[in-house]
Amino acid sequence: MVTVRRLSLASIAGLCACVAGGALDEGPPPDLDENEFRCAAEPVLLARCAFFACHGSNRRPLRIFAPDKLRTGVSAADRASPLTPEEREVNYDMARGFARTAPDGVPLLDKPLDVEAGGRYHGGKDLYGGADVFETTADPGYALLEGWVRGEKAADDCLPTGAVGP
Repeated sequence: MVTVRRLSLASIAGLCACVAGGALDEGPPPDLDENEFRCAAEPVLLARCAFFACHGSNRRPLRIFAPDKLRTGVSAADRASPLTPEEREVNYDMARGFARTAPDGVPLLDKPLDVEAGGRYHGGKDLYGGADVFETTADPGYALLEGWVRGEKAADDCLPTGAVGP
């Protein structure tokens, strides 16, 4: 578990320069609520970003583990099982790294948001027929991510949302 955490933090630090539009600010990732991530933000990332061609790949700076998608330390027979604590920790640390404010915004919020809605170029738009992950900030999934990035907190006993948008 310690090795996975070190790798994820090293990945965040090492890949910051890969974020289009400039390197992320120096310093540690923001201290965002882990329960809010688990119950609000992570379900959005799992449903809308963790595809093998997108962020369910070790080739992307933002890597998301998800059931039936990219896994680590899980046998092929167990790919559909719930995420392990180590995978959840990596998802949280990765997302926090991209929730850090960069000179031109917050990559976790700006990259998947359509350019016409104030976002930045995102390769996923080209992969999936011209529609970006979030066409507007009114998208329920975007609102959940934004709430976590802006510091919303959830109770320890919160349940992961199923309302992640279209």
